[in-house]
Amino acid sequence: MPEHDISDITLEEILGDLRAEGIDLETGTEVTHRSDVTGEIRHPILSPDAALTRRLDVLTSRALRTLHDRRRPWTFLSINHLVVCPAGVVVVDALDARSRPSLRLEGGTGGLRERLVVGDRDCTKRVESLLDGVRAVTRALARSLPEPRGIDVHGVLAWMADDQPAPSGAFTVRGIHVIGPDRLSARVAGPGPLRFDEIELVTAALAKAFPAA
Repeated sequence: MPEHDISDITLEEILGDLRAEGIDLETGTEVTHRSDVTGEIRHPILSPDAALTRRLDVLTSRALRTLHDRRRPWTFLSINHLVVCPAGVVVVDALDARSRPSLRLEGGTGGLRERLVVGDRDCTKRVESLLDGVRAVTRALARSLPEPRGIDVHGVLAWMADDQPAPSGAFTVRGIHVIGPDRLSARVAGPGPLRFDEIELVTAALAKAFPAA
């Protein structure tokens, strides 16, 4: 296929490509479609992380700020989602699970050890990675804020599975909460001790400590 200079591409071709991808040209958002055969409304297929980003952004208000895809300086690591809300700071990651997640306890001479299992896969490394992010955020707040006041920082793995119902309950693995998206929304939108001005201050501190990736 011959290459074309970008000047050869017409505005109508660009708009046609956007429509084909399901983008509303007035709002810039993805739109749903209704099947001509079944009448069923079809939503755009989003990756688990994109679906989580959209859900968190919808909740954004004076009382809830979000930061996405943040880089951890001096490392090759990143933090996918930070939520600053009245209850404190929530470090969130999407768990793409084709099977229901569960908690497994393994015993030994050193005592019981908690593991996150999805189907027959051991996903405990996801928990350990998120715990590392929680510790990094806690340290950043201690350095950045004049009076950290013991702001609560905790981690959440949100189970984003389109083909299965979200867990009706929730459980924790080594202090990380494993919950469905509805419970996540309720958690971050709930009441807490932080005022609006404190939420803005914490958000600014985190944005400076963890630049956009």
